Amino acid sequence: MELTRTTQATYTEDQVRAAARGAAAMLAREISDANRDTDLIKLMFHATLHLLREPDATFADVAHEGYQFSAQEIKGWWTGWS
Repeated sequence: MELTRTTQATYTEDQVRAAARGAAAMLAREISDANRDTDLIKLMFHATLHLLREPDATFADVAHEGYQFSAQEIKGWWTGWS
């Protein structure tokens, strides 16, 4: 039996922001306390909200808006981790 959704849920940007913030906090608390993991969770949060407003945004756009750093600098945060 195939299930189909008959109604489409819609959410405001504030609702998506609150859900994403809650998810980021939960993951940081429950999964890892490591800086690199927390940084990645925060980056995902910023990227999600940025793409919600600007679906064609690039990683460089997200890096600049969320952190005021270049994309290369942010990518460098994960080099050298083991």
